[in-house]
Amino acid sequence: RRALAGARITEWGRERLIIGWPTPAPGVTFGGDGAGVHRLPAPTSTVVLVPGHPHDEDTAQALRVLAHVRSRHADLRVLVTGTPSALQATRLHAAALDLGRAVQIVPIDALLQHELAHAGAAWIAASGEAGAVAALAAMQQRVPVLVAHDAPFAELVTPGVTGWHIPADAEASVAADLARVLGDAAARRTMGTAAAARIAREYSWDTLVDDAAEVLARRAGLVAPCVAPRPALTPV
Repeated sequence: RRALAGARITEWGRERLIIGWPTPAPGVTFGGDGAGVHRLPAPTSTVVLVPGHPHDEDTAQALRVLAHVRSRHADLRVLVTGTPSALQATRLHAAALDLGRAVQIVPIDALLQHELAHAGAAWIAASGEAGAVAALAAMQQRVPVLVAHDAPFAELVTPGVTGWHIPADAEASVAADLARVLGDAAARRTMGTAAAARIAREYSWDTLVDDAAEVLARRAGLVAPCVAPRPALTPV
């Protein structure tokens, strides 16, 4: 595990132990008191990649595009969500594309705990329910989202407004669009604001409760009740 993490072992209690892959990651430190603190890096040019499992063509396409983007943004950071043991193929592919030094693996919880304030975009390569939840979490945190055009949840993203739909054969144009947005703070804010607004409007707890009440009423053969407005709860 130390070899995979590229850990630098020091005398415990006198110097920080820094863990990362393939080089020490400045965002993860463990002090001599045994307390671990996880902080995501803060560069503007940061893309979160939620990979498919196992490593699939959508993930491979994302890495190829990000390799192109890095030629324009040398400071690009790629945060891959998951665990090192489950991402061997993804890490090897990143290294083959000379992305190894740009990649950092972070827990999937980073998407769910409002830790993406500095992300420029989120590429959702995962499919199914995991991909949908990741897309919603990123949008809620005002992060533009990229999804495969044929993903089951692609309708969550409005192309050009809250993110992009990624065709299978348009890697060069996607790389250009992504590079442009990473370098344009105003565009990122506009897309992120639109993404968060859609989540608040269509996927809040109030909306979920109202939709559930309507479905239950229809199943019971009743007229759907009108749920009175109430203070908004934490969004999904």
